Amino acid sequence: MHVKHLIIYTCGFMAILGIVFIGFSYQQDRFSSPPSLYTASIKNTVDTTRQKNNTSLSLEQKVEQLFMVGLEGTTPQDAQRFIEKHAVGGVILLEKNIQSAQQVQSFTQQLQTSATQESIPPLLVGVDQEGGLVSRITFSGYEITPQSKIISSQQAYAVAKKRGEELRALGITMNFSPVLDVITNTQSFLYSRVFTGTPQEISERGASFVKGYADGGIQACPKHFPGHGDAIDDPHIFDSTNNQNAEEIQKNAQSFMGAISQNTPCIMLDHTTYRNIDTDPASKSSIIITNWLRNSFHFDGIIITDDMEMVAAQNHQTLGEAALASLQAGADMVLISGYTTSLQEREAALTYVINQIKNGALTQEQLDKKIERILKIKNGL
Repeated sequence: MHVKHLIIYTCGFMAILGIVFIGFSYQQDRFSSPPSLYTASIKNTVDTTRQKNNTSLSLEQKVEQLFMVGLEGTTPQDAQRFIEKHAVGGVILLEKNIQSAQQVQSFTQQLQTSATQESIPPLLVGVDQEGGLVSRITFSGYEITPQSKIISSQQAYAVAKKRGEELRALGITMNFSPVLDVITNTQSFLYSRVFTGTPQEISERGASFVKGYADGGIQACPKHFPGHGDAIDDPHIFDSTNNQNAEEIQKNAQSFMGAISQNTPCIMLDHTTYRNIDTDPASKSSIIITNWLRNSFHFDGIIITDDMEMVAAQNHQTLGEAALASLQAGADMVLISGYTTSLQEREAALTYVINQIKNGALTQEQLDKKIERILKIKNGL
């Protein structure tokens, strides 16, 4: 065969192979499962606002980014109006916001769309999905294994990864879990919600949870630093106090070290008052927030309070006063759920903190550092 003919035949053969390959790829695309339209929509929404940086936010918007709030209802209309008025950093979903998987998907998608339309960073959408008693998402087939039933790091990772994938598909980006308090008192309201074992064993399972959530596509927010310990009363209802000494409290707080070593993006504070440490509850204590968690434990992610409604009334403060005290003590974000306050009261708290910071309650450097941490986490969505 002449070289000329060989070249022609070879080119023809390669062309046929190319056509077959393209056809095969087309068939694969036709019959493989398409990506979730909701997931794609969330990605597009986040991408369009990811470049929003610290300097492009007004002072009012920066302060509003320091709040995660609860909203009303199961349809997005009222929520959208709130987002249009306030550039909050996130929202928390409660039972009153949840009806079905499709409804939650629509709700969270509309919230992110509203954030995009207002040219603010994407929202952190949080939920308390601990498993067991505290499970906001209880649709059939969803992962709700209680922590008390999780006995190994391998099991912890598997539970967290599956739960993370389920929550992400609903548009939820942060879970206030795992609970890393060291609880041995069977009378504690937290006893059935925690891992059993030593601080080291709890730390190891906590690290696996953080990794599992990350691999499942969501942000973990372990709680409640530094740990309720021997306190019995639920600070959602009572003025909870802990009488352990500093050495005991810090020993139990080692349960958070595994999560920190896994670069957990967020840690939630406790509202208990540690009488031998400070007269203020942990959520307003610069000793616990700044000296311990930030400096001694070397945590540089978002520090968020537990529901500030819990502690404001008990300390005879307005919601705004309690929120500001926490931010001044070193917290980056304040959670206001809306369990016991109206939307107007939550708005009033935002307005109060904005006005106080305008008047110098935080320095520009302090405010910007909090925003940098928040935007860093959002850029990882």
